[in-house]
Amino acid sequence: MARDYSETGLRIEIRIGQWEEVAYAVWDVFGQRIYVTRERLQHIREKRRWRGQATMIKYIDRLPLVLQCPDVVIVDPQYPDGQTHIFYKYVESLTDEYGREAWLAVVVEITGKVNFVWTMHPRRKGKIKTISGMETTVIYQKEQTNGTNAEG
Repeated sequence: MARDYSETGLRIEIRIGQWEEVAYAVWDVFGQRIYVTRERLQHIREKRRWRGQATMIKYIDRLPLVLQCPDVVIVDPQYPDGQTHIFYKYVESLTDEYGREAWLAVVVEITGKVNFVWTMHPRRKGKIKTISGMETTVIYQKEQTNGTNAEG
C-alpha cells in the first residue's frame, strides 16, 4: 500500500497546541489524506505493550492497508460529531486476547485542518464498536463475499 513520505519530518498541529512530526501520509478509501505521526506510532507501540498486546505491534505496518482497503468504516459512536472514524480490516493470523479472529481497528481523527491516525487495536471480527442506546453509523462497508457481516 502506498505511503507518501513527501512531508516526513514536517510538524503538524493535530490538536490545539499539540504538535507532532509526520512519519508518512496515506490516502484513505475516501480519498482523504491521513497523517501518521512518529508520536502516534510510539503511542500505539507503548499502549499495546501496556495492554499486554505486544504481539500486535508487528501489524503496525498494516496501517496503510487498513486505511486504503477497509472492510468497514464507522463514525465512532462515542464521538457522534463525526470527527472520529474507526477503520476495520480483517488481518489473517490476528487474534484478540481470547484467541478469536480479529479485525485491526484504526482510529482516525477527522479535523478541519488535518486528519491523523490516533491509535490502533484489535477488535473481535464482526463486532463493530457500539454504545448502548446510541446508533452506530456505518459510512463504508466492503461488499462481503465470504459470508462475514459487521454486527453491532
